[in-house]
Amino acid sequence: MSSSAVTAFSFDEARQQLTFTQTRRLGTAIERQVPFSDILWISAYVLSSYGHFGHFQLGFVGPKDKFLKCRLSTDFPVAEMEFHIAWLKGLIGERMSDICWLDT
Repeated sequence: MSSSAVTAFSFDEARQQLTFTQTRRLGTAIERQVPFSDILWISAYVLSSYGHFGHFQLGFVGPKDKFLKCRLSTDFPVAEMEFHIAWLKGLIGERMSDICWLDT
């Protein structure tokens, strides 16, 4: 799954699920829903301490209890990441990590 690009995603607090759209190698779009209970972790990464953009990495339980992961957004502003991290910690707790600055 990590080779498929995620083109859109949203967290639905009312439904307690993440919905994201992936584009496969041949260009076909697939929409997936992941219940919050199936999210194993979400990590936030920024390449350098002076970076202004980062991405989220998601690990979750997929069909047939298979472990899957994917990257959500490669150009996410750090200020927005911090806001979403705080909000997601309220929804999924410790499974949401703080930003990992990859050069430190």
